[in-house]
Amino acid sequence: MKRSSPCLACMALAAAWSFGSPGAAAAPAPAPVRNDASYLWLRSPARDQGGRPRAIALAIHGLNMKSDKMIGIARLLNASGIDVLLVSLSGHSGDLEAFRRVSSGLWIQDALEAYRIARAEADGAGLSLFFVGFSLGGAIGIELLAANKFQVSFDGMILLAPAAALRPSSNLVRLLGVFGRGFIVPSLGNKAYRANPSGTSMAGYQSLFAIIRAINEGKLERANVPTLLVIDPGDELVSEAGLQRLIKKGKLDRWTIEEVHHEGVMPRRGFRHLIVDKESLGARDWERLSQWVRDFCYRPMIPDNDSQGPDISRFENPSLYSPSFAAMPTSSSPPSTASSRPWATAWVRGVSFGPCAPCQRWPRLAAPSWSTAPAPMSSTTPIP
Repeated sequence: MKRSSPCLACMALAAAWSFGSPGAAAAPAPAPVRNDASYLWLRSPARDQGGRPRAIALAIHGLNMKSDKMIGIARLLNASGIDVLLVSLSGHSGDLEAFRRVSSGLWIQDALEAYRIARAEADGAGLSLFFVGFSLGGAIGIELLAANKFQVSFDGMILLAPAAALRPSSNLVRLLGVFGRGFIVPSLGNKAYRANPSGTSMAGYQSLFAIIRAINEGKLERANVPTLLVIDPGDELVSEAGLQRLIKKGKLDRWTIEEVHHEGVMPRRGFRHLIVDKESLGARDWERLSQWVRDFCYRPMIPDNDSQGPDISRFENPSLYSPSFAAMPTSSSPPSTASSRPWATAWVRGVSFGPCAPCQRWPRLAAPSWSTAPAPMSSTTPIP
């Protein structure tokens, strides 16, 4: 899902010019749809004394993006004691013919199967369940909540440039639908991130558009869970203003938007949608994103009638986020005074803005009792 608005018109012309060539032609008669989705556990080494993680997260990648490019975000969660179930959606295994036949329904089935697996693990251990999604993945997460029929619930979400509100220039891609769902639109983004190097199928784009329609037709208030939304204002695909309108429409007052700007890197002009790792975002903004994710994972949810609040000394301890996972305080006793609710202070880009009500709604996670000798970071468990 890496498009450049300045180049979309050229892309459309190039695609139309190549129509009729073997690589760009529409697919022949539809074949049976094959589900080639896969799921991979990325286990956290930061577990408590009982060997349990602090929470479970479900992570979904973007359109025509390799699922393993989400590992950078997953490792941030792992470092916070969260096990991550990484999803590879149907059509993203490198099989171009499978990509020509994807649908929004198939992707929702993939996500629901992953949700079933993650929910069973979370409920079995009495843990919170979070959702993490980039671009298409973020839109899928919102639809799962907004559609009553799915009966899905998350304790919080981290959405990276969620493709729930696109820029008007996306209409140029819609025009290519006349060539059929099997038509391959040439990709202009970073080839290293593409699941299918030759391009993105119209079936993929049309499935994304269908998901966006479902979001707008659904009950958006169901998606009002604690949410960290990160986007570059110069994103060539997703409209930050459109997302703000979506938040206003759904009265999503538990959502917080943070901005990145690809500082320190020089992406090709117009390519600012990709924000999933240090290489795509730049070291400075990646550190910002990492801190926001850590704060999100550790911030407790404080009831409005809680005049004391939990002990948040761990928030002020820089060693909390050290890769060594040194022993940490586990006290949960309330502070002796609570005149100004200091634990409800909002941290935005490292600046303290004082107490704010939305910051009292983050999911509650038990203070962990950390092991000083964690398991190796490379612990992964595939699901048959």
